Amino acid sequence: MPSLAENTESVFKAASPEIAAFLDGAAILVRAAETGDASALQRMFYRLSLTTISRWLFIPAQRDPKWAAVLASLAKIDHQDRYAVVALVDNEIIGIARSDRGPTREEAELGIIIEDAWQSRGIGKLLLTFLIIEARRQHIHTFTAMMLSENRPAIRLLASNFGQVSFQWRSGECLARAGLDTFRPVPMTQKLFELFISSREGVFP
Repeated sequence: MPSLAENTESVFKAASPEIAAFLDGAAILVRAAETGDASALQRMFYRLSLTTISRWLFIPAQRDPKWAAVLASLAKIDHQDRYAVVALVDNEIIGIARSDRGPTREEAELGIIIEDAWQSRGIGKLLLTFLIIEARRQHIHTFTAMMLSENRPAIRLLASNFGQVSFQWRSGECLARAGLDTFRPVPMTQKLFELFISSREGVFP
């Protein structure tokens, strides 16, 4: 029989599916990205607006197969230096959040892409919550994110959800740096953070 510690450890892994019900009635499945998600990510790419694509790529871009392949490649992770979580509705991916650890082992670069029809509905924060739970397991303490200065939704996401975040503006771009310990999780995942902190202290409920 698995120990209590092992059971608690499994809770922290975003690979364990988690259903989140939103006020508008939508049911979202959140889990770790998988190699088999490539085709679903390609389909999501063709549902993105040109504005969302340009904000992701930092250049004006069309719905081109080469960029669809780049988005699909985000599903290639190693669960250590590269990690990603996806949100699904009816088995279709509607968003992905990924972190890539840099030369400084305690920092990782953050990227989030949400399908336009699902933007401004809490999906970004939900994915960010699960990504941070895994990042903290991997002893990552800071997320960095490079965004276009005009990408106000992404900037607001970080500014409103971290108690400690800095922004550096330069040449139409914005570099954000956020301390993971200052993240404010959504209520539905608050228990996961409490369990995480308890496990780090060697105390299990």
